[in-house]
Amino acid sequence: MKTAKNNVHKCPFEIFEAVQACSNQADRIKILLENESYELKTILQGSFRSDIVFDLPSGSPPYKKNPSPPGMSYSPLKKQIDIVRMLLVGNNSWNKLKKETSFIKFIEQLNEKDAEIIIAMKDKKLTKKYSTITASLVKKAFPALGIE
Repeated sequence: MKTAKNNVHKCPFEIFEAVQACSNQADRIKILLENESYELKTILQGSFRSDIVFDLPSGSPPYKKNPSPPGMSYSPLKKQIDIVRMLLVGNNSWNKLKKETSFIKFIEQLNEKDAEIIIAMKDKKLTKKYSTITASLVKKAFPALGIE
């Protein structure tokens, strides 16, 4: 993904690992803001907004992990992130089977660490994976995301 400020492409896991490594909240917020993108904000909303509920089973589905190095996956997250809205409770455009198979195809296209983030987002467990990324932190960094 392309960041607005420095034109460097970073995968979500790279951003979250950098946030995790920071010792104070101000630096964590700075990293999130420097890497602001539609994809990042979608992951954070999916992780922390209580009104966003995925119509998928909890846990990791059976999927083939993508062996591609970061940034070299089959299809960048930026091109696929819009599928998230199709996977939500209340979206009846797809039946449950189509949602589940589409989710698996989606994460198989991502590098392994980003796939784990998407699974954690779906299950609202991003903070278990990255303890410093909390609803409170995200709300301070991006108050317009509607996180309570």
